[in-house]
Amino acid sequence: MVPAQPATDPDRVAAAPVSSGGLKVKICGITNAKDAEKSIEAGADALGFIFYENSPRSIKPEKAREIIEVLPPFIATVGVFVDVPEAQVRKVKSMTGIRLFQFHGQEPPSFCERFRPHAIKALRMQGAQWYEALRMYHVSGFLLDGYAAEGESSPQDRRQWVQAKSAAEKWRVILAGGLGPGNVAHAVQLVRPYGVDVARGVEVKPGMKDWVKVRDFIQSARGA
Repeated sequence: MVPAQPATDPDRVAAAPVSSGGLKVKICGITNAKDAEKSIEAGADALGFIFYENSPRSIKPEKAREIIEVLPPFIATVGVFVDVPEAQVRKVKSMTGIRLFQFHGQEPPSFCERFRPHAIKALRMQGAQWYEALRMYHVSGFLLDGYAAEGESSPQDRRQWVQAKSAAEKWRVILAGGLGPGNVAHAVQLVRPYGVDVARGVEVKPGMKDWVKVRDFIQSARGA
């Protein structure tokens, strides 16, 4: 995977926008084998496992290993971490076999770069500082989180999508936050991201997927 970098830097390769046919879909917050199986059957490219105890979708490394060990080939497995030491991240990788690292905390650029070319940095699209942070991190991609509070079902603010579109023209962007089967097609059409990421938008309850919503989400995203 080529690290995503600003297009203005001639010594680095920028992540170009992709067509809907190349869109990557990640189903995050996997906590059980059946949800993993159904997500893959529906066409997911990647599964996310949250190793953050305060999340209602958290999973123990031992349980994640049981799921990952029986996955078919060519499915990307992503570990989600929040402000943990490097040694702990690498221990979880060793225990589970995850392939990619998604950092959701205040991890500095130097920390994330130690996991290249398998690092994804999550940035919450609030305020103005997040866009400047894109220039600071040399990682494989950016997950842009259009934050909505737990329990909210309203679509992302359109202004956030416009900002994400600008970022997607220069970096490899994975759009997340507030997405669901009802609005993902519009988001993809507007932003043209490298990929989309969903957890809450396809759930029955935190940590348990609604398989019909998973299918509809992936079909809507790819059909955009």
